[in-house]
Order: sequence, then C-alpha cells, then structure tokens
Amino acid sequence: MLALLLALALLAFAFRKLLSRSKSNSSESVQRPPSIRDKISREAFEHTVQHPHPRRVLLLYATEYGFAQQVASYIAQHLSQQQHLAPRVVNVLHYPLLNFARETVLLFICSTTGDGVPPTEASDFRDALDSNQISLPPSLNVAILALGDRAYPHFCRAGAIFEHLFKPASTLHPITNINQQDWTSIQLWLNSIAPKVKSVAPSPLSDYLPAAIEKYANSYQSPTRYSRNNPYMATITARNSLTTALPKSADRKKVIRVQLAIEPQHLQYTVGDAVAIIPTNNPSHVTRLLLAMAVNGHELVTIPHVTHALSFETALTNHLDICTIQPSLIYELAKRSSNASQLSLAHNILGSPLSTSVLTPFGQTYVRQRHVFDLLSDFVSVSVSPQTLVQYLRPLHARYYSISSTPLTRPRAIAITVDVLRYTSLNIEREGVASSFLNNRCPLNETKVPIFISSNPNFRLPKDLTNDIIMIGPGTGIAPFVAFIEQRIAQNASGTNCLFFGCRHKAHDFLYEAQLRQYEAQRQLKLFTAFSRDGASKVYVQHRMRENAQLLWEMMEGGAHVYVCGDGRRMSGDVHEALRDIVQRCAAFTRDESEAYLQMLTDQKRYQRDVWVT
Repeated sequence: MLALLLALALLAFAFRKLLSRSKSNSSESVQRPPSIRDKISREAFEHTVQHPHPRRVLLLYATEYGFAQQVASYIAQHLSQQQHLAPRVVNVLHYPLLNFARETVLLFICSTTGDGVPPTEASDFRDALDSNQISLPPSLNVAILALGDRAYPHFCRAGAIFEHLFKPASTLHPITNINQQDWTSIQLWLNSIAPKVKSVAPSPLSDYLPAAIEKYANSYQSPTRYSRNNPYMATITARNSLTTALPKSADRKKVIRVQLAIEPQHLQYTVGDAVAIIPTNNPSHVTRLLLAMAVNGHELVTIPHVTHALSFETALTNHLDICTIQPSLIYELAKRSSNASQLSLAHNILGSPLSTSVLTPFGQTYVRQRHVFDLLSDFVSVSVSPQTLVQYLRPLHARYYSISSTPLTRPRAIAITVDVLRYTSLNIEREGVASSFLNNRCPLNETKVPIFISSNPNFRLPKDLTNDIIMIGPGTGIAPFVAFIEQRIAQNASGTNCLFFGCRHKAHDFLYEAQLRQYEAQRQLKLFTAFSRDGASKVYVQHRMRENAQLLWEMMEGGAHVYVCGDGRRMSGDVHEALRDIVQRCAAFTRDESEAYLQMLTDQKRYQRDVWVT
C-alpha cells in the first residue's frame, strides 16, 4: 500500500512539474553564459579580499573529478580569512596565462587518475614542463598536495610526477599524499603550511594576473584537447547485450556493448585508453529528492563549478551527485534537528562527539545502502533550502570505461563494455548512474553524450609485433583486450595472443564468446577460461594461470608483455600472487627474488595493470 501511494505521489508530482514547465520559462534560460575571462577571473579572485597589506599566493589545481578544485577553493578561503593573504586560484588548464617568474609561492593541488597519471586537463602543462618549454624558477617556493586513493596501485603518482618536473623550484614543504577525501589530513597539512606560506609570500606589489587574464582571454581558443569541462558530443549508434538471462536465476547481471560515433579528425585515441562518459541522473531519483524536500525544483541555486545561477532541478539532474551521502551533510542535518531519534541516528553514524572525518562501522553501512533522498527522509523534521543542500553534494563525476575497439578497424567509432548496475536496497530499486544512463536513457542515433578520452600511457601494446602478450581480464576486465586482439590481428602481429578470461556462468556472462572462439579457431588467440559458479568448486583465472605455469613462464622469459585489467580490490592482488608463485616455482627463485623479477618486468613496461575499485 505504501509503495502504491509513493508511486501515485511521484506521478502527480511529475504531472504538476510538466504543467508548470509549459506555463513558464525558467529565468536560467535567458541568462548569458559567462565569458572565459569572467570564468577565470571569478575563480582566481573569489577569495582575494581587500586586506591592508595583502601578500599574494598562487593556488594551481589539476582535477579530473572536481575534488582538487574543491580543495583549492577551501585552502584559498582559509588563507584569505585566517591568514589575511591574497590567494589566486587557477585551473592548470590555463597555465599559459601565468608568469612563474613573478610568483613567489605556488601551492599545487593535484589528483591522480587512470593508472597513476595526471588529470586530462593537466596533460599540456605536464608536456610543457617535460619538454622544457617552461620551467619553474629557483625563487619559486612550491608545496604539493597530492590527492589519490590507496586502493589503487599507483597511489598519488601524479603528484610525484610533478614533483620531479618542478625542479629546480624550491621546496616550501615536502609533498603530502592524501587518501580519498580525508579532510582531517588536508586541514593538518593546511595548518602546518600556512605559517610557511605567510613567511615567504611577497610584499604587496601590483598583481600582473588581472592583465594577464585579459590578454589570455582575448586570444583564447577552446582547447583542442577534450576534457571534463570541454567534452566531445558523441552519438550512440549501437547497443548490444553481451549476457544471456538465465531462467529461474537470481543473477541479474547485464553487460552491454555500446558504440559511439566520433569524427576521427576531432577525437583521437590509442588502444589502452579509456573514454569518460559524463552522465545525467535518473529523473525519477531527482523527483524523489525534490519530494523529500517538498520543493518544485524551480528555485535558483549557484554551485561552485557553474558560473551562473540555474534551477535546482537542473543542478540535481546534470551537475550534482545525488547518490553519495557526504558526512558533512549528516552533520549539518544533526545541527538543525531537535528530534531525539534523529540525533541518536546521527551519533550512530558519525560517532560521539559528532565527527565528519571517520564514519562508524554502522555509518559506513548506512551511507552505502542509501542515497541522499533516503537521508532526508530519515531527517524529515529538518528543513534545508535548495541552496543549502547543494553545498553538501559532490559534483557529478564522469565514469571511465576501457575502450573495446581499435581505430585501425573502426576509425569513426568507439566501443565500450558496460556492466549495467542494478540492485535493490531498502526495498527501492537502485542503479548505476552512468550504466543506466547508457542503457535506458539514450535513444540510438539521437542522444548526444558528452565524452572525452582519458589517455593511459602505462597500458600500451608492445611496438614490436613479434612480442607475445599475456592478457588477464575476468568479467568486464576483458574490455581493453578485445581491442588489443583486434589491433594485433589488423597489424598482422606474429607474436602470440594469450588471454585468461573468467566469469560466473559460461551460459550467462561469457562476454564476447563467439568473437573469442572465432579467434581461437583461427589460431589468432590462446584462450583459457574459468567459470566460477558452474562447478562444485569455484575456479578463477588465477587457478588457470597456475595450471599453465610453465607456458606463462616460458612466454615471460621469451619477452612477453603481461597485462591485467579489472577489479583492483581483490582480483589484481590474487593475479599478482599467482604470477609470483609461477616465477618462484618455475625459476626456483625465493619469494623476494620472484617479486624482484616482477618489478623488473614493471620497470621494463612488460607488466602493466589497469584496475579499478568499486
């Protein structure tokens, strides 16, 4: 009965919104988009207030998802309000407007993306430093705050890359690595560095930056490198299921292959790269959130990454993450609540006293099972305005998919392999934001999908076509290897292509089975499979690797390149352990010698991994 009432409420709410849209035009539709000069100036000087003797500091950020930008803004606000400095915040994409010789302090906030590489928008800056087109002077005092995720193999690697490239600039503070969104550690870093910044920041002189922005804007051209802020608009031309539904099975796993049309003169990629999809949120989930707040969505709000006001509904649909619950939002709701049960819930989630730095075990489960509208329903007595709520929502991130095609055979298309996430939590059907967007909300040959290429230089095929390759990719980890095999065949590579693939059921989720079997029949591929749930005992790819230890050892000794793609939380570690055991057994090495052997392969770029954590 409750479900029926909720469904009726959703339908009524949607109908009222449709009527209201037909009767009025949103004020956001008549607003003129800001110029590039306005966008850069607003961000640069947002936290530069008029102090009696302002000392200038440059904050340069490199972001893929938006978190480094958020951190840079927070640091700038602190330096302005607490230290009475004049921080200027600039996206690394616009580095040409900067004159590093006229700067004294540089705080560089950098995320790591992909397989330990700098963000897309930092690529030109990295290349300019690497080729000595620009250099940082010794008079410049630099501190690097590197942001990353310890679950990945190359934690904060991009920060280390820039630390090397920044020489011979002076080090104001040793590089500091931050795991995920650890605001407590960020604050500790800020507390330790603020006095150092203040001691070396220059005396107030005229700032060159306003005039530099003006000159830069006058000659500015949209970057040829597509990125999160400058996506390429692609069209979905094909969508095919790679899985087969099993009768009377609770396994709802669905994987699709999606093909996007591109113009090769505008968008180039290399096999091994990933494509980033910028999705929109499910309208029904947006409606649930609006219902929980008892608002219609027409309210105008401002958000950090958009320089003009827009409707609350548009912000929720296109710009904000409405699934992930931030601890700071729970804290804010608790502060506004006088309800005993709600305050008890907040303490169960955040601990006592309330803290936003670490969730309790109960809190970790709580936020994992819920979306933002669930949280608002649990704090139903608390009223927050749309503008207040958006301050506690993360930006809607792009989702990255390994490319499953090669430009050698499909120059006008990019194919990806998508695991369509569907699950039920708290009796509500949930779904993955990007996978459901691609599967359900993009009519073929109609919808324009914002995308950009995420280069992965550390996941590349050998240039020597006589080299053997060993590919290990269970599940959707097979995605790049479909492209690898296709490219090697197109190049007439004489080296052996060896693939270890695993899935749950041969009849259900053997991805690309017909294609792989054809390659195998034509002796273009050595294929080893593991179906974990088809037998009495579970069999994974690492079991098949150990069964073929001698073959793998001989291939590695013969110069083969080893590639691993897939889950970084368990699978990649299990595969690495299997490789180490194979080396130890076949070469009669010690454990340490076997690790050293794999490290040698890594150093030679013959052992490459592209893994992710869900």
